[in-house]
Amino acid sequence: MNPFQDDSTDEDFEALFAEFSETATPATLKPGQRVKGTLIAVGSEYAFVSLGGKAEGMIPREEVVDEDQELTVTVGQEIEATVAVVGGREGGIRLSLRALKASLDDELLREAYDNLLPVEGKVTEQNKGGFVVSIGGKEAFCPISQIELGFTDNPEAHVGQSYAFRIKEYGGGRFVVSRADLMRAEREVRLQELKGTLRVGDILDGTVESVRDFGAFVDVGGVQGLVHVSHLSWSRVQHPSEAVKQGQKVRVKVLEVDWAKERIGLSMKEAEGDPWADLSVKAGDKITGPVVRLADFGAFVELVPGIEGLLHLSEMSWTKRVRTPADIMKVGDSIDVMVLDVNPLTKRISLGLKQLESDPWTTALGTLKPGMKVRGQVEKVADFGVFVALEQGVTGLVPNREMDTDRSANHKKSFPEGTEMEVVVMEIDSQQRRISLSRKAVREGADRVVPEGSLGDRGEGMGTFGDLLKGHLGKIAPKDS
Repeated sequence: MNPFQDDSTDEDFEALFAEFSETATPATLKPGQRVKGTLIAVGSEYAFVSLGGKAEGMIPREEVVDEDQELTVTVGQEIEATVAVVGGREGGIRLSLRALKASLDDELLREAYDNLLPVEGKVTEQNKGGFVVSIGGKEAFCPISQIELGFTDNPEAHVGQSYAFRIKEYGGGRFVVSRADLMRAEREVRLQELKGTLRVGDILDGTVESVRDFGAFVDVGGVQGLVHVSHLSWSRVQHPSEAVKQGQKVRVKVLEVDWAKERIGLSMKEAEGDPWADLSVKAGDKITGPVVRLADFGAFVELVPGIEGLLHLSEMSWTKRVRTPADIMKVGDSIDVMVLDVNPLTKRISLGLKQLESDPWTTALGTLKPGMKVRGQVEKVADFGVFVALEQGVTGLVPNREMDTDRSANHKKSFPEGTEMEVVVMEIDSQQRRISLSRKAVREGADRVVPEGSLGDRGEGMGTFGDLLKGHLGKIAPKDS
């Protein structure tokens, strides 16, 4: 029978281990040492590892099976482990794939303390100054400053978690442990390994360790790097918590490596690639996107993740005077827009909202004529006159002198927004898109007939009805008058 087959009997493994234990205590192996070996057999209590030469070690079976008691390793596989005990009560070389488990007795706890071996413990509660940690059926104390590297801003998050710890004090009624010491030592080992391999431009997989106001710290192979909030996403991020959460697996690109300051700068968005490189948006496209930011001059709309376009105030409405984008939209609104221009060089996109509707001026210019009586609603009252939204879809101005009120009249009080009003079209300026109206002309009726040829579609400005009337009368007056 081959003693290295998985189906060997317990008697075979006992005989095998007895044979190993006679030669498996080389002076070169010390507790805490990291060793590599080949798995040669798995029994009911231990897995056996060949460490080279005549040195072999054993790992508790519980460390090589999952929750369903299925093996997580295979015979012939190379593994790395930590020397836990050399000799001891059971003899031989005890190895551990991870931190020593919670079923530790005093002998193993003492070995772990003397040789700086990691032990596994569970944080059971928080108390004044730190935490209670259950290790080997005993209660240890972990100061709050030793539960993690740096400041602990959320101590409650550690309760119920299982970690590897290093024993700082053991005996005399004191049992004090530190997770930070172990993390610091592991980080130093990883740091030395990375110094020989890490390069700017590398793409790495990592885990978010903590989220701060300025960004997120990501663990990349045992060493933390910072992803600044500006590098979390191509989309605009107000707070890092919008983009990542603790424990999340992420992909990052190395932007900066400063070993003197032990600083690594990372970017999540750079690891995704520049969205402008594959942009297919072009002028004339109709797109639906969320409003992500408002400014005095317009609104920014996200077209695809990481790319925004500007919807300028002047492109929001054909007829309404939009003073601020907040008058018609808010951040978070999903709106339809038309792409007016795309400039890949400057990475700017211009958008339009009014272009999705027909221009009411096109229709109004064909139906409105000077002298025509029309109806509308007061849209706005200004110091110089009243703006009236006509039924034809355009807005005209009734100057104060054409309101048919005395000088002391309060137009804002007498004509609130929405007030129905009948007016006469006095002048249309198609180039400036302006219409001059008169409320007074409605009352005067035939007495204020618009002189033919004096008013109409003009491009030089609106002027006043009085000026036009004087010009007309001057043309027909007798020369000797």
